[in-house]
Formats: sequence, structure tokens, C-alpha cells
Amino acid sequence: MQEGSPERTPASAATATAGRRAPSRLWWVYFGYLLVLLAIGFVPYVSMLRTEPPRRLALATVATLLNLWGLVGLWGYIRSLRLGSPWLWRLCFLLTTAQFAFSGYQFAKVLRYGIGGLETTVAIVGLCSLLLGVPLLVALWLYAFRTPERRRQAAQGAEA
Repeated sequence: MQEGSPERTPASAATATAGRRAPSRLWWVYFGYLLVLLAIGFVPYVSMLRTEPPRRLALATVATLLNLWGLVGLWGYIRSLRLGSPWLWRLCFLLTTAQFAFSGYQFAKVLRYGIGGLETTVAIVGLCSLLLGVPLLVALWLYAFRTPERRRQAAQGAEA
């Protein structure tokens, strides 16, 4: 190794992704938005601790942990840092996509059976709010699937 040249090992826990342009600053605005939503989401979660059955509480806990995991992935994407293994982020992307699909299914089911009233309004708002999660899915996709490809391309370009 030459003096002054940084050496990055593939086994390091957090490495900068080579050959990547930094994401737009709008990603930081979106990250802040999701943090605010997560904080607001803790209010009903805390009230559930005393009133809800353990099964619903466990489901809410898993959903919250998945949301936190997605936020860590978004942070890694914005900072252009490789946190952990790509398979970890592929799993996060797949589980987050499944969470979105399940939520969409639940909202659509309410609309399909035409319950009416407040439930229909909540379902419409819920389906529209899923659109606000699409940027998260895009960032997790790029972070999990595209980043290793770009690193390989950059390494091949440096060798040539």
C-alpha cells in the first residue's frame, strides 16, 4: 500500500460507496419528514402498552422496528455509506415492500366492501399516504441492489 492512498477493506462495516454521486438534498427533507412521522407514531404506540392485547402490541412493535430499519437504510443511502451486508438491505427492502402491500390490501379491502363513513375516508387517506412511502422504497432499492454494481464498475474503471 502506498502512503497517502486510502485502503478500504470489503469486510469493513461502513464504507463509502465508490463512483456514486451524492443524492439530492431533498432526501434529507424526506428523511426528516419520516422521522417526524415515526415520532408521532410513538404516541399511540405508548398508549397501546396498557390497553391492547399482546398480539397487537407485538405486531406494532415489529412494524416500528421495520420502520426504524428502513430509516437506517435511508440514512445510509443519503450518506453514501455501506452499512452491513447487501443481503441485509435486500431483506429490508423486501419486508418494507411487503408491509406496504399488506397496508394497501387492508385499505383496499375497506373500500371494496363499502363500509362507508369514517372508515372509507380513512381508507382513502391511507391509500394516498402509501404514495408518500414510494421514495423510501426507491432509496432502499438503490441502496440494496444498485450500490454493489456501481462499486464493481468503479473498481474496474480504476484498474484500467
